[in-house]
Amino acid sequence: LQPTIDGDWVVWVHHDDYNLGHPNINDLYARNVVTGELRQITADGGAVQQEQPAISGTKIVWDVNGSHNTSLFEYDLSTGQTQGIADSDNGQNVDIEGNTVVWFQSSTQQIFMHDLSTGITQQVSSSSGNVFRPRVSSGHIVWQDWRDGSPAIYQNRLGDRAQVLANTYSPLLILHQDEIFEPKPIEMALQMPGAMLRDAKNQ
Repeated sequence: LQPTIDGDWVVWVHHDDYNLGHPNINDLYARNVVTGELRQITADGGAVQQEQPAISGTKIVWDVNGSHNTSLFEYDLSTGQTQGIADSDNGQNVDIEGNTVVWFQSSTQQIFMHDLSTGITQQVSSSSGNVFRPRVSSGHIVWQDWRDGSPAIYQNRLGDRAQVLANTYSPLLILHQDEIFEPKPIEMALQMPGAMLRDAKNQ
């Protein structure tokens, strides 16, 4: 269940030992579709529930749900090592690209990110409404946001000052429900009457 893939590796949650329709044991597995190598990432014997895996390169992240609390873990296929992700208590809906991990934190109702290379965790969103399903790609974090009373898509950019960017420039992108988003190349924008480029440094 909950399969995800990046490159040659597929990751999923395997359920076993069902009781009244619910699995007593669920563990995380990964298989290389080229070599056929199979790895069992977790072996917790049903003490906790593994949920919502995501993979980027050799790094796998997922939610661990136990005792009515969730936290996030990372496993590296190249080293075989597992580690907890700092400050990820109550983390859900995890995603990863490279060394950047993003998730929704239920206790604060905000989006957070963690850099696996530096160990730094930062808040990304500053919403007054419900936020869901963060995703990260090419230096951008996007998520579903209900701050205006209807679903919209908000974005923040990666960087050492993610929260400052969020407060200063948010939202860089808003897509309201049923709105058509069609980016225009810069060449088209410059053809509009009165359009020009200015050098901000020399104004």
